[in-house]
Amino acid sequence: MNPNINKRPTFEEFRQLFLKRLNVIYESNIEDPFYKWNEIGNKETRLNILQQFYKSIFELYEIDMEIDETLVDLDGFIESVVVRIYHTYSTMHLVERINNKIRAKMN
Repeated sequence: MNPNINKRPTFEEFRQLFLKRLNVIYESNIEDPFYKWNEIGNKETRLNILQQFYKSIFELYEIDMEIDETLVDLDGFIESVVVRIYHTYSTMHLVERINNKIRAKMN
């Protein structure tokens, strides 16, 4: 079990991770979370950003999330994308922590 499963990143940490991944893939230096999401590259670029970000979440926190492909064309800000992913992540993190506690009691 990954020790990071017990440490949930703050929203700010999560946002910074997303922006970092976005800037590497899009080859940019966007720091403004209120930059329009659908103005970043094309659909394939945005999908690649999401895929790589979800991969980062799994590598760092061992939370395996399905990509919400509706986010690719979301008409909103980067912040909106991050909020939606963070909400899902937070829910899954909580469920994993509960499951780990149940497993520990069963052993």
